[in-house]
Amino acid sequence: MSTRTIPTRLAFASKKAGVGKSTQAVLVAIALTLQGYRVGYVDGDSSSQSAFGWYEKAEAKGDPLPFAMIREPHGGIVSATHKAFEDMDLDVIIYDLQGADVPVTMAVMEDVTALIIVTTTSPFDYEHVPACQSIAIAGLAEFDRLTPQGKPSIPLLLQFSRVDGRRSTKKIEALTEQFNKRGLDVVENYLPYRQEYEDVKNHNPVTFGTDMGPVEEIVTELKEGGIIRGQES
Repeated sequence: MSTRTIPTRLAFASKKAGVGKSTQAVLVAIALTLQGYRVGYVDGDSSSQSAFGWYEKAEAKGDPLPFAMIREPHGGIVSATHKAFEDMDLDVIIYDLQGADVPVTMAVMEDVTALIIVTTTSPFDYEHVPACQSIAIAGLAEFDRLTPQGKPSIPLLLQFSRVDGRRSTKKIEALTEQFNKRGLDVVENYLPYRQEYEDVKNHNPVTFGTDMGPVEEIVTELKEGGIIRGQES
């Protein structure tokens, strides 16, 4: 009798809108499908649901995104997610969260295997990271997912998006040190600041010709760090 593996459950969150969180989450989901992963996506960002809008418009163009997506499930986000995807034998479930939506973000902490907080190198954006981290830790505490030392029992990561590599290298190094001290591991690879990552919205990036190289590098780093399990050959 075959047994299913429990999917990796990866949450992307931000307390500040407009930092590229949904763009990055969708692109990571697509990069995973390109590597053979079966992916399910939950747009739990009630403030915009931009990912679900992207999903619907790509489908209307006859060029759908290569994974299943549900939006803002009711009746408990975790139980509704499991019910929606129960027959799909997924490898990865991605939660797309608005960190300011405290009840939803806290509820998802029952289920996730890792959390990625997305921000930019602008102080107007990264100043919201500690609040998002605190909400996540409160959710983990509610579900007894802290260590005896009071630390998160799952990885809490920080991911920079829309980075201009020519000007931001030293800033990222300084911010990495700053957020490491707060208990956040910073993902070394990032989504660069390029217009193509704005233009791709509402399209399937693969057929649209988007450069998926930087996104593949992010996925490789997450796999090498044990955040996402590698595919069996």
